[in-house]
Amino acid sequence: MNTFYEQNKFFYHEKYGFRSNSNTATAANNLVCKIKYSLDKGKYCAAIFIDLCEAFDIVNHVILLKKQEASGIRVSSLMLMERYLTNRYQFVKIGNSTSSKQKISTGVPQGSVLGLLLFLVYINDIGKLKLHNEIKLCADDTIIFNSNQDNAEHTFKSPRMKLLTSKTLVIDGNVVKYADSVKYLGLIMDENLKWNKHVNHVLFNILPAVRILKRLRYQGIPVSTR
Repeated sequence: MNTFYEQNKFFYHEKYGFRSNSNTATAANNLVCKIKYSLDKGKYCAAIFIDLCEAFDIVNHVILLKKQEASGIRVSSLMLMERYLTNRYQFVKIGNSTSSKQKISTGVPQGSVLGLLLFLVYINDIGKLKLHNEIKLCADDTIIFNSNQDNAEHTFKSPRMKLLTSKTLVIDGNVVKYADSVKYLGLIMDENLKWNKHVNHVLFNILPAVRILKRLRYQGIPVSTR
């Protein structure tokens, strides 16, 4: 199925992650290069970082199947996909206690390759939104990016997707405080595109390991640096 979508160039061109030759490093590098290019041209840059809440869990099966049908998937494959998605149940087990089973009516199976692919198909239409901005996707991490000679104002609204308001700029007219730095795919970016905060973050995380290596070295224990 993935081969079918790739050969037919189905996916939005600014979609990264869970695809061949496309990962978080590619997505982050693309964004940084875009910002640097815009700044070199003397433009203002604005980016809205959108975090979709429980994105994989709220995928509507009916809509997903319709999207697959519209993409050219054959009826026999659609029937197989419908059986794969429906009649699933979940329960919780703690020790010897088990809850009753509850039917799963939405969402795609997480932890599976097919589940990731189905989510990409479901969210792919976001690239068709008529916005005067660029939309960049990496799995469920979404960015609305704008570069212009003037500052821009943006909004986002979707009847099917929920947003984590603490990480979003404007929702239904409610303005969220401006952030001078943001963590995107493990990379901390600030408003001046400097990397001091990211470097300090990395140093803070590796410092405990460095201390342990020093102790082992002083005790005469061989330490491999590979």
